[in-house]
Amino acid sequence: MSKDTKPQIFLSVTQAAAFLGITKAAFLKREPAPPADAVIGPYRGWTKETLREWDKTIPSPGPRPRNK
Repeated sequence: MSKDTKPQIFLSVTQAAAFLGITKAAFLKREPAPPADAVIGPYRGWTKETLREWDKTIPSPGPRPRNK
């Protein structure tokens, strides 16, 4: 890598969840999962831009039902 080239930054599952302001469990439950930007062995990684775009496609849970 030359001095002028910046390394790409990819977020792990834990980092992606924190970036989106949700728990790791919530991130893993969301369907469909975001497409990985990088795969290193068994690990997936995403760019912040991919996560932002993916998050826009996930519907909000909506209001909670009231207890009667």
